[in-house]
Amino acid sequence: VAGANAEWSPHFRWWHIAIFLAILTGSFWLRFNHLADIPHDLHGDMASMGIQARGWLAGRQPNLFREGWANIPMVGFLPSAIFLSLFGNDLFALNLSAVAGGMFTLAGLYLLVWRLFDSHRLAALSTAVLAVNIPHIHFSRLAAYMDPWPFMLFAMFLLVDGLKARRPQSFALAGVLLGIGTQMYYSGRVIVVVLAASLLYLLIVRPRWLRDNFLGLCLLLVGTLIALGPSLLYFADNWEALAERSRSVLVLYEPVMTHLQLKYGLDSTTAVILEQIRRSLLMFNHSVDSSTQFGFKHPMFSSLFSPLIPLGFAYALRRWRTPGLGLSLIWLLVLILFGSVLTNNAPFWPRLVGVLPVAAVLFALVLDRFWLVLVQLAPKSDRVSATAVLGLMASVLFIFAGQSNWALYEQTVRQNARPNALVGRYLAALPEHIAACGFGSPGPLQVRETAFLAWPRPLLD
Repeated sequence: VAGANAEWSPHFRWWHIAIFLAILTGSFWLRFNHLADIPHDLHGDMASMGIQARGWLAGRQPNLFREGWANIPMVGFLPSAIFLSLFGNDLFALNLSAVAGGMFTLAGLYLLVWRLFDSHRLAALSTAVLAVNIPHIHFSRLAAYMDPWPFMLFAMFLLVDGLKARRPQSFALAGVLLGIGTQMYYSGRVIVVVLAASLLYLLIVRPRWLRDNFLGLCLLLVGTLIALGPSLLYFADNWEALAERSRSVLVLYEPVMTHLQLKYGLDSTTAVILEQIRRSLLMFNHSVDSSTQFGFKHPMFSSLFSPLIPLGFAYALRRWRTPGLGLSLIWLLVLILFGSVLTNNAPFWPRLVGVLPVAAVLFALVLDRFWLVLVQLAPKSDRVSATAVLGLMASVLFIFAGQSNWALYEQTVRQNARPNALVGRYLAALPEHIAACGFGSPGPLQVRETAFLAWPRPLLD
């Protein structure tokens, strides 16, 4: 139920739904195709996610309200456990949970952009850009890193809806999603900073949104506390467990700073920070992934898209008092600062999955402006036809981008399995009663990648 002074966005027409479903259909193919085999490697972190979820299903870790592997709260393993229980206790089901996360991220982005900018066209363009992005495709096929962002994008959509429609129930549901999302992979916790900065920004440019929604903002907090539930009590007594991993990757942590000085060949903290800034700002069009989870030797966006992201940033910066543009800038800058500049080995893409949606919006902003100019240049009687032609051209562009990006991605990860994953895949193809014996020190079969893939076959070192 909307309140007084509610602000409405354009309704969904049948063609909006058709375009939205077409984008999701193509996106699903890019994320589901050969899901168990591409990528061919299984990183140890993904294997650990699966092993932790398996342990939960087997009743070996019955306590939901505590930390699990790598100090991630046990709630963070819930998506993996659900998919393992429903679709088979194997790699396919584990990766399928990431496919669902990636698809919900795309749906959440569409709704957020539509509500924030009052534009179906910009929402469709933003979602299409993200859909064909190689890092987003990759992290939508791994059982980690993507998991907080569906919750965060839907939470931000509901928050914007609550602010614009003066709808208290949207705030309450947004709080529940925020509470769940902050218990997923660590990178999602940056939403707390994004939210705080966004509310301060709205206090300047849209104070009435906050004045009219005092009750809703209280419900936002209540919903978050309810979703955290007993976890809040546990981590109040075990704060170090929750903060340990975040602190260990902080650039000012002495071991991290020492590592970076050696890596960059620099001898001062200031020089290291400047190098971190340089690498972070160039990640869209030049810097490559520093992680072993992907190690993609290309920038975050293809050369077809990346030049327009700085242009979109400049456009947003010039019109920063427009809520959609200002909030996009806050999201982008906070994610770059806390997810890259201030953390080890910039740019480390597993921590930067959340920057992909807003970068897609900045790119789409430029396309949207060009679209408007071209339509306005056409005679009034021909503007419907011009819109149809531009829509067809945009469809061709994204189909071409999706095909070329998939080809590059498949070429990169089809044969990238490391020895532990290769042994695990070999054993997984054998009958389940076969026992495998390994000889060596340390034991070669109990490593997490092999152990996850070969289960339930007995492994004897």
